Amino acid sequence: MLPAMGPRGLLKKPMNILAKFTNYLRSAKTELQKVTWPTREETLRYSALVIGVTVFTAAFFASLDFGLSKGIDLMIQSRTSAAAVPQNLPPATTPVVPDISPSSVDARDANGLPTNDFTVQQLPDSPTPPAAPSAQ
Repeated sequence: MLPAMGPRGLLKKPMNILAKFTNYLRSAKTELQKVTWPTREETLRYSALVIGVTVFTAAFFASLDFGLSKGIDLMIQSRTSAAAVPQNLPPATTPVVPDISPSSVDARDANGLPTNDFTVQQLPDSPTPPAAPSAQ
């Protein structure tokens, strides 16, 4: 049952915090006396088991990581060696540009007829919009 509340929301009887804490410690001690503790040999055996399983698991994942990383390294090496450029080529200094003279170019006009007019016409960047019809 809850204690009665006063008009201002305070308890009529103030709680003794020290008594509650002492009661908690006594009940905790009583519960700890009921616990069945393992013997020293059981504790050592279970600790060794936990350490052994931990070491085995760490070794398993380390070997798995090592094997997978070596496998991926071999795959990358095989792909790069297959696509490697021969090493005996001289280094490229400037790109090779063909010499094109107007006489070697087969120029044709819009109708497909040969022409000697090599002027370049600048095309507009975007088509001009059609003019809006004027209202009359």
